[in-house]
Amino acid sequence: FSAYQGAPPADGGVDGGGSSTVNLVYLQAFDPISGDSHGPATPLFRAVDDPYVYVQDVSVAPTGEIALLHSSGTPADGAQSQLWASFFAPASADAGAGAPLALVRSVQLENAHFVAAQITWSALDAAFVVSWKYLTADWYGRVRKLRVDGKSAGGDTNIVPRPAQLYGSDDDCRAGTSGPFVGVVYKDNPSTY
Repeated sequence: FSAYQGAPPADGGVDGGGSSTVNLVYLQAFDPISGDSHGPATPLFRAVDDPYVYVQDVSVAPTGEIALLHSSGTPADGAQSQLWASFFAPASADAGAGAPLALVRSVQLENAHFVAAQITWSALDAAFVVSWKYLTADWYGRVRKLRVDGKSAGGDTNIVPRPAQLYGSDDDCRAGTSGPFVGVVYKDNPSTY
């Protein structure tokens, strides 16, 4: 997966909608053994038309569903402020060879400056676990669990409990899963450990 911002593709790709600039997420497949490409990158879907589109992270369920975190920025300062999760299922056989994935749903997760967006699979919950660090009055950590179709799996937390405030915009607040537990690692302030 890769992000693109620019003129709509001249090859037809994804409908540019008359805009002079579009945000697209591209897909390119590679052989898992040799690393050989299975063809050129092709537009997968059009992302929100805000500046600075990025692919943040991706996770794959054992059954083949994919959750992709992508984001857009804030005009004038370049900070990431719109976090989205898009969910894909393997395309049906009648979709043709050019459509390996079908978009199931896109869900907006954050509407504030954020860093460190990460997604991982929880086998016990059969859900994707998303974590990130966001800024309002201070920096906070957040965790959400989402099913393969993008619907809530419950067990979310708006603010990860912590003994002290989080340390700035460092790349932390990363989640991991083990059985029924979700653990979040972060740096606190002022110790920064």
